Amino acid sequence: MEKNTDEKKVSDIKKLQEAIDTAEKVLIDMEEDDDSKAKRKKKRINKALGHAFITLEKEEYSQKELDRRTDEVWKSLLDDDHYLALVLFFFGFALSGTIIFTVFQAYSFIQTNWDPGREQDILNESKSDLIKIDYVENQIVSLYDQMSVPDKVGLNNKPQKFSLENDSEKVGNIDYIVHYSVKLVPMNEPDVRLIDKKFIKYKYSYKDSESGKTFESNIGTLADLKESQDGTLLLTNGVQKKDSKTDFEVIFWISSLAGNDQQGLTYSFAFDVNAAIARS
Repeated sequence: MEKNTDEKKVSDIKKLQEAIDTAEKVLIDMEEDDDSKAKRKKKRINKALGHAFITLEKEEYSQKELDRRTDEVWKSLLDDDHYLALVLFFFGFALSGTIIFTVFQAYSFIQTNWDPGREQDILNESKSDLIKIDYVENQIVSLYDQMSVPDKVGLNNKPQKFSLENDSEKVGNIDYIVHYSVKLVPMNEPDVRLIDKKFIKYKYSYKDSESGKTFESNIGTLADLKESQDGTLLLTNGVQKKDSKTDFEVIFWISSLAGNDQQGLTYSFAFDVNAAIARS
């Protein structure tokens, strides 16, 4: 029983960490947004992240607190429209009497359009219809016996390509966003000698269909990536808007700093692309 409890706690911490990772990525994407709406949203996100970090820094915390912090982070990613609807409702309630009809209208509007349970049920049931991940799950990337090369040469290697897209046709007018993560899952045999991760370099790029913009990452190494308790490496995560498609390209090569002791070694992994839906 104690083992199951520990495993559940790790799982719940992982859920909070995934929410934190997504929120941090959203803040990066919003760095250049300076309008009042963006400022309010960034303030909400930073406040939620602050509470989450305070919780994780504690020596002990309850399940209820973990759930509350996780929900708080996800809710901070919502746009102002949801908060504005609630503010209008309570403001109208405070001025009840002369504008009771307006209050009733606001309440009806919220009940009809912002019922989180109703919409989330629809989104959960429709996930397989909404999201399409175009990549081969059993395709393994092998870096066996590759030569060490300078970055300018490595960047000419053939990229790994995959795409993530969503289609709202089957869910009507519900607004949502897609939270995604791209991880690398080591697929190495236990008895093989592995290339040190600090010598395995990568660079990725992705193009968003809505904005038409292409984002390119800095050059990094697998040793730089955040490693989960299950050994997977987080390459990137982010948020995709409704009815969007994101095309990814990732290039790997062996650093020119790798010495002779790294020659003839190997490292293999597969991509793990996960997506979840939340109301926007």
